[in-house]
Amino acid sequence: MSVSFYAVDMPEKIELGISLNWSNSNARAVLSVLGLPGYDEDTLAGEATIAECKRAVIRANATESLDAYTRPDAVEYAPPREHERGVVELKPVRMVSFGLCEEGIRERVDAFAAFVEAAVSAGALVISWG
Repeated sequence: MSVSFYAVDMPEKIELGISLNWSNSNARAVLSVLGLPGYDEDTLAGEATIAECKRAVIRANATESLDAYTRPDAVEYAPPREHERGVVELKPVRMVSFGLCEEGIRERVDAFAAFVEAAVSAGALVISWG
């Protein structure tokens, strides 16, 4: 699953063809750091004006420690399973979730800031995501 960000010309709600896409877990962390209004914890959907987005970037860049938003790598294993010719795989990988470090969050905040500037250049009034 992922969250896409869009630049929108508000009166007609016309998408301007500029987008940004992150995994749900990365989007949840960055949106939390940004503290954007309208951020819905359940659906990861919302919208904010360009001015609100610029203020959110300034706040995020002023945050000294982002440790509360980081997460380690995680691997989840399935139960053992038998393959062809009787070979048993004892720890088949079911899911890999790559972690997110403070530097990764800051890089995404910078990418969001660049996205907002590109949206302004394209005439956007609002950034929406979902």
